[in-house]
Amino acid sequence: MSAGDAQLTHSCIDLLVMVARFFPSLLSGTEEDLVNLLKEDNCSVDLILERLCLEGRRRQVKYAVHALAAIAKDDGLMSLSVLYKRLVDMLEEKTHLPAILQSLGCIAQSAMPVFETREKEVVGFITSKILECSSAADAVNGSLWDERSELCSLKIYGIKTLVKSYLPEKDAHLRLGFDNLLGILKNVLTIGEISKDIKSSDVEMAHMKLASSKAVLRLSKHWDHKIPTDIFHLTIRTSEIMYPEAKGLFLGKVHQYIKDRLLDPKYACAFVFQAANFQSLKIINTTSLKLSRCVTKQGLANFLSYVIQAHS
Repeated sequence: MSAGDAQLTHSCIDLLVMVARFFPSLLSGTEEDLVNLLKEDNCSVDLILERLCLEGRRRQVKYAVHALAAIAKDDGLMSLSVLYKRLVDMLEEKTHLPAILQSLGCIAQSAMPVFETREKEVVGFITSKILECSSAADAVNGSLWDERSELCSLKIYGIKTLVKSYLPEKDAHLRLGFDNLLGILKNVLTIGEISKDIKSSDVEMAHMKLASSKAVLRLSKHWDHKIPTDIFHLTIRTSEIMYPEAKGLFLGKVHQYIKDRLLDPKYACAFVFQAANFQSLKIINTTSLKLSRCVTKQGLANFLSYVIQAHS
């Protein structure tokens, strides 16, 4: 097979993965035909998707995991169980970790019973082998926003995996151990790392704080009643991070979630802190106008009460 043919084949696989993710009914009854169409070195569709889960780009991985679940008759429990065992066994090898962490998080969302069979191993690895590691000496001196080490990226991916494990597609409220995740997020929001003993640069700590604040925003959809006031305050103060890139990304996420009705308007207090830093009411006025178009009167009342509390 020529390089061009190989690239075309992979593009077709990517397309089929997305079709299986978003329109699985279109593939119903065609698995045998797909096997014949996509055979490569005698691999079946499941094996091709599994390879993407192990070695693909993170976006590919997300689609591949959901595709495995979509094309199987048992919601993917059998195929995801086999994949999950292989993923956990591969953690210690520390190869393709971005893809593996993405796969683990997606499996947690799609098949929580499967994830829980070895959850302690996954959480233990992310905590001890990723989050508790210090950056190399040369990375600690980084100061530009794009100067993020590979380890910092892995820490962010690890946090995302832990967060996804508390956002399953079904029965999120039945998950146990949420306080442990909150403890990790609180430490990172406070000091930029899981522990004061961990060495990293200012820009990496800013990246970590941003990742944790975005994690709180995502979790609030199902767990807002469990998020304590101190973590809420730490989250909305993310807009005070000295890096403008972090401020823009965080405030953009807050605005998008509120507009889509995925976030309580109280989180708009983040705009108040940002406006206060620039001694301007323009952002507050603009935010209030946008909020008035997308939330209920009660939501606006809650927002105003939190603004008052934040300034008291």
